[in-house]
Amino acid sequence: MSTKTWRAIKFKNTALNSLPFDKSKEYRTHRQVKGFCYTKADITRVKDPQLVAVSPNALKTLGLDESCVKDPDFVEYFSGNKLLTGSEIAAHSYCGHQYGFFSGQLGDGATVYVGEIDNNGQTVELQLKGCGRTPFSRAGADGRKVLRSTVREFLASEAMHFLGIPTTRAATCITSGTFVDRDVSYDGNPIKERVSILGRFAPTFLRIGSLQICDPADEETKAHGPSWETPHLIENICNYTIDNFYPQLAGPTIDQRYKEFFNAVLYSSAKLVSQWQSVGFCHGTNNTDNVSLVGVTLDYGPFAFLEEYDPDHICNASDHWALFKFDKQPEMMKWSIQKLANSMSSLFTTENSSIKIDMFDEVYKAEYRKIMFKKLGLFKNESKDDELLESLLKVMYITGADYSKTFRILCEISASSSKDEEVNLIDRILSLCADSTTMKHIYRKKETSSSEAIVRSMWILQTRPDLVDKYVKKAEQATLQLNNRQIVRDVHNIANDSKKQRDLIMWKEWVSNYRERLKSETVSSEERSILMKNINPRFILKNYILQRVIEETEKGNYDDVNTVLELISHPYDDYPHNFCSNKSLGQKYVALYDKGRPRIELKRKIT
Repeated sequence: MSTKTWRAIKFKNTALNSLPFDKSKEYRTHRQVKGFCYTKADITRVKDPQLVAVSPNALKTLGLDESCVKDPDFVEYFSGNKLLTGSEIAAHSYCGHQYGFFSGQLGDGATVYVGEIDNNGQTVELQLKGCGRTPFSRAGADGRKVLRSTVREFLASEAMHFLGIPTTRAATCITSGTFVDRDVSYDGNPIKERVSILGRFAPTFLRIGSLQICDPADEETKAHGPSWETPHLIENICNYTIDNFYPQLAGPTIDQRYKEFFNAVLYSSAKLVSQWQSVGFCHGTNNTDNVSLVGVTLDYGPFAFLEEYDPDHICNASDHWALFKFDKQPEMMKWSIQKLANSMSSLFTTENSSIKIDMFDEVYKAEYRKIMFKKLGLFKNESKDDELLESLLKVMYITGADYSKTFRILCEISASSSKDEEVNLIDRILSLCADSTTMKHIYRKKETSSSEAIVRSMWILQTRPDLVDKYVKKAEQATLQLNNRQIVRDVHNIANDSKKQRDLIMWKEWVSNYRERLKSETVSSEERSILMKNINPRFILKNYILQRVIEETEKGNYDDVNTVLELISHPYDDYPHNFCSNKSLGQKYVALYDKGRPRIELKRKIT
């Protein structure tokens, strides 16, 4: 699509024409939307919209050339101040769980559906996020997003895409001269922040929570879906999703077709979470309202890419019960798939339509092993490969090694490496391991957080004594699991010099075993290194990188967000800064990445 015709995008809006659409004009009144999948919404204009960044690759997917941003009205349209012909503003109704408990109606409280574009046979649903209140906005909420959260999702979405992981995409990041109050530190002292709008898209934003609008009252929370009295909507949503996104499903009966649809969602979800684990991605709110029906990563609220390898890592400060810690993500995804089965149960009417939830484990394990062995350059399947992988993760955990950087260094190890080369590579790995002071800080903080969870759960649930036991059990399990970790038992009693010596012994042993295993590979060392570098990123969007970008962007320095976008667009290249328009700034961010996370929080004494 040329620059001259970008305003002539044709929306087909299939979702609104196919699924029940509430056309009530109560655009901004918080209410239960009963019997509908979408409700009409509106956009609250912003003052002086300014373009922060665009993703050329994402624009191309929309059928647009990057030069279209030169049109003076481009920012007006992608901020929502003007609407493209044929677009219809709506908000999607869905439910979900919050920290394991059903919450009833949630819905698009800060996001609006703009329309669906057919680009070369590919359906793309365009949304604008941060455009003001909708009927799903929480009481007192303004439906706005600010610059820091918009930059986070913009970069995270594109980072995941270029890592090869299915995700929603981000095309535009726009800020404005409209301000809202935000209590950033939760200390009662709000500050003024700029309203910002994200232009994002996906094949569809339907999710497991989309079906839960028909769920009856939950036994524990008593919450129910707003459309629990119109259960036929489940059939409507499933048929629409199958017809438009799984047309290949053609079971001999409609019952079998629903089973195939369920299995397809199960498979794509299991595969997706295996990809998350392989790159060290932590999703902080992987509830049913954030599990896509088409297998894409959905929502980037709290998230993080691992620094030190830590199976217990929690990236959501509100997750006091450790539901979404890193190594529990497959379990939580499977839990969401079970909720999908519950919501679809009325559609499975015959015995041969019985579904097998445990198939999730089989798919996940197979996909995870396949990816991880590629990351290690193991292309022959040998009996002890699982043991080698498990021992690597254990050594990384105990030594506090950086997850992604360690795998990148392993690309250079071969069975024929000289003794000097091996020593050099081990030294480089050791330089990525946290010192004892850092490890003490990390795990003391964890122990405190886990213990506080029990007290917090009692305080939060004073009005629901029937749920207290369940919350306390979650907290106790998290604390017990943490205290069982070998590193927690050791970390408080080891001096830094002793830790370095222990780390050296552990890494020498593992590298020796790894090199021995590589001797049976038939792929040449050179080819193997290339293949490994194509799956182990050189540059990844760590939180300290993102924080630096946000700080600069809030000062009005937009070069940083665009430079990091260029870096994450070439994550596997040895020299990603070569692709940056501002190469010197690109080199600075690569150097910051190589240096690692600033230890600012360690300045205070650890007691």
